Amino acid sequence: MRKHILRVVLGLIMLGVFAFGILSSYAGGPEPAATDIAGTWAMSTRTAPFQLSLFIDGTNHVAGSFTASPGFVSAGTLHGRLVSKYIVFTLIQANGAHGDGVLEIIPTRTTAGFGYQLVGPVKLDGDSRPIDNWSSTKKLSAHGFATAKNDVDIYNGPGGNFRVVGMMRRGATAPVIEHHPDGWCKLQGVLSGGDGWVADDHLSACR
Repeated sequence: MRKHILRVVLGLIMLGVFAFGILSSYAGGPEPAATDIAGTWAMSTRTAPFQLSLFIDGTNHVAGSFTASPGFVSAGTLHGRLVSKYIVFTLIQANGAHGDGVLEIIPTRTTAGFGYQLVGPVKLDGDSRPIDNWSSTKKLSAHGFATAKNDVDIYNGPGGNFRVVGMMRRGATAPVIEHHPDGWCKLQGVLSGGDGWVADDHLSACR
C-alpha cells in the first residue's frame, strides 16, 4: 500500500513537471546543472549518515552508489532520471533490498553564492517502518569537473592497455578525482558503483 502511495506521488510530481512547464524555470535559484548534481553528497537519514556519489549523463539519466554505514542496512546503487528539480529513482542494496525515492534539488544561498541540497522521501519494499526522509549537503570536489566532448570509453586504469569497462556519453559530467601525467583522468562515480579512467583529450577539462 505504501509503495503504491509513493508511486502515485512520483507520478503526480512528474505530471506536474510536464503540465506546468517548470523545466524552463526554477524558483529561488538557477536551474541545477549536471555539475551541481554530480559528485559526492553527505547524506543523513533516520538511521545513520552515509555518502552518496551521483553521476548524470547527457540525457539526464542519473546513476549513483552509496556507502554502507553503521545503522544503515547496506551499501548499494541507485538509478533514475533528472526531471526538472527532482531525481526520481529506484535503489538496490547489496543485501537485495530495493525501493523507490524522490530527491528534490533545493537551492540554498551561501557566502559563495548559490548551493544545493537534496531532500526527499525514500521507501524500501517490504519495510514496515515509515517512509524515510533523506537530506544532504554537497561535498565539494577538490579537483573540479570534467565533461565528455564525445562518446568515449572508460578504462579500469590510466592507459589504453587497461580493460574497457564502460562508456561515457557525450555531454556527461563527473567529478575529477585524479589526473595522471600520461594524459588520463580518473572520474568519480562514472560507472555504476565505481570510478573509472578516461583519456583527457576527450574531456572538456581535467585538472
